[in-house]
Formats: sequence, structure tokens, C-alpha cells
Amino acid sequence: MNLHNGYELTTQIVEALQAAGLSVGRAVAPTTSTSQGYVVVYPLTGGTFDGAIDAPNSEARASYQLTSVSASAQQCEWLADKARRTLVAADLTLTDRGVVRIDPVFMGGVMREDDGGGAPLFYSPERFTVWTDAA
Repeated sequence: MNLHNGYELTTQIVEALQAAGLSVGRAVAPTTSTSQGYVVVYPLTGGTFDGAIDAPNSEARASYQLTSVSASAQQCEWLADKARRTLVAADLTLTDRGVVRIDPVFMGGVMREDDGGGAPLFYSPERFTVWTDAA
């Protein structure tokens, strides 16, 4: 049985965003200046399995959050747009599974974060569902 492999899918998402020229972290901020901006990829809880009676786990829906972070609101929005377009258009190739589609679920807008000790940061958390099935 070829169950969904979250590690492999997350790796493919990170690599697709990096190939598009984005600085990317996997559940942590990369070692990039916020003046350049970056995107953090989070695999989220809440994914599900489904399928026919003879293969009940053959289909999977995995939830992801891409959080764009920057020192300016404009750059943050630009990063979120680029990350969204890149992920939805990505040609992800998983071992023994196909990526059926990638759905944007929630656009995060742009929010300001003041930590009280320095310049503000701007961030945009966007959610996606990635549908995979047994090849």
C-alpha cells in the first residue's frame, strides 16, 4: 500500500518555492533578512484519507500553510502572491502517488506584527489543500 508521504510532499513544496527564487523555511524562518522577505511552509493538522471500499486510504488531502514575512506590507503581499501562484502551478512528483490538485483555501491578507523591540514585520498566512492519490 502506498500511503500518503507527508515528508516527501513538504520537501517538494519547499523545493518548488525555492526554484521560483523564494527564500523558504520549513516550519521555521530561514536565515534570510526580513528586508528580503521569506516564506515559511507549515504542514498542518487536519488532513484526511478517503477512497473506495477496497482502498479506503488511497486518496489523501493534506493541509498546508505558507506564511510570507517581510519588512514591508507591499513586499509581503508580493511574496504571498508569488508563493500562491508557484504552489498552485507546481508540478509535484511523488513516489507512487499522484498530486491531483492543489487548492487555495484561505488568503491571509497582510497583517502587521509589532514585537515592541524593533521595526514591525508584516506577514500573510495562506492555507492550501493538496490532494494526492495512489498511482
